[in-house]
Parts: sequence; C-alpha cells; structure tokens
Amino acid sequence: MPLLDDAFQTVKRENSIRISELRTYWSSIKAKASSPPTPQSFEYLVGAGLTLVYCYGALEFCLNRCVGQMTELIDEYGVRIKDIEPALLCLALDPEVKSTVSAGKGSYFANRLSLFSKAHSKEVVKLHSEFLSSDLQNVWVKSITNVFAAFSVDKDPIYDKSIIGKINGLVDDRNAIAHGRETPEKIASKYTVPDMDATIHWISLQTEHMISTFDDFYKERGFILSAHRKRYEKRDQKP
Repeated sequence: MPLLDDAFQTVKRENSIRISELRTYWSSIKAKASSPPTPQSFEYLVGAGLTLVYCYGALEFCLNRCVGQMTELIDEYGVRIKDIEPALLCLALDPEVKSTVSAGKGSYFANRLSLFSKAHSKEVVKLHSEFLSSDLQNVWVKSITNVFAAFSVDKDPIYDKSIIGKINGLVDDRNAIAHGRETPEKIASKYTVPDMDATIHWISLQTEHMISTFDDFYKERGFILSAHRKRYEKRDQKP
C-alpha cells in the first residue's frame, strides 16, 4: 500500500477539537476567578483543578492516537520485518519475546531460535502496540520518550526542554486528583490564572509537535531501514 499524504489529518482534527474544548471549558472557569488579593472561590478552584485533569487528558489522548495511527499505517504499508528499523522489533516481535521469557527448559532454545530468525524474516510486519500500554496510561516525559524510541523516531520528543518538569508535574497533579490523594481545589491553589493559561498553551504546542513529528516520520518512511527505502518508494510509484 502506498503512503497516504493525509495520514494524520484525522488525528490533527481530533486533537484540535480536544484543545478547543479545553480552552472553552477553561474560559468558563476563568470568568469566575477573583483578582488578587481576593482569595479564589471554592467554585473556581474546583473548576481549575478539573481543568488540569482536562489538560492531562488532552496530552494522553494525543499520544495514544499517534501510536494507534502509526501502528495502523505501518501495518497497512506492507513492509517486511527484515526491512524495518531495529527499534521497531520491540513492537513487531513482542509475542516472540514474551514466549522466550516464559519458556520452560524444553522449549527455551526453540523459542529463542524462532525469535532471532523472525527478526530477519520476509514476512510483512504486524506491530503489537500493547507493548507500550503502560507508557500510554501515565504520560510522563519518559513515557513520551519511550514511544518515540520504540517507533525509531529520532526527533526530540518534547518540543521545548523547559516544559519537561511541567509535564511531569502535571502528571503528578492529575494523579493526585484522580486517585483521591488531593482535592482539585488544593491542587489548583498552586496555580495562578497566568499559570493555567500557560499550561494550556504548552499542552497545545506539545500535542501539535507530537502529531507533526509522527506525520513527518511516516511521510519520510522513517520506519524502514535507509538502505531499503528507495525500493519501497519505487514500489509505491507503480500503477
């Protein structure tokens, strides 16, 4: 199957809708904010706390959609296992790796032999993105980095290093609220209104960065070993 020029358009549109909904929700909460030195109301703080959960949700949704879309696109493209970038073997051979790890004495050698043989197979690749499931449930900076590495995307996973601590802080705050360790209003009290505006801004930029980076990676056939890309390009040009 040839490359699709608009492969990530749906993901871009879905992400745009999420970010727009987030901004609309925050605008309704922001309208309830008090100007210093007046303390913020309980209603505002609860809304701001839930806005932070919404921010995290937008980030997690975007990364999950990028993984799902890229997995589907590579599967449909029809590239042989032996021609993919080595890092993608983590996803392509996940069942064989699990089989080797759990093998008893009687099948250990055979399973290991099968694993390494399949790495050089002419069989069309099928990716097993469930390998990344733990990274897709709590989107820390390390999680985003792991996803980029698993697909062999060599661009920076974070668009600006200054937000690294902010991403991890957002995950901490979201988990504290979601798991009941802290109330939304207590978490929100750490953020000023400008802080909240800034959080939504960098969330928007980070999600756009992930989508555009995955999109470029796909269009450049970055999942194929460079030595084999021209052959696939020629294949795609055939009527």
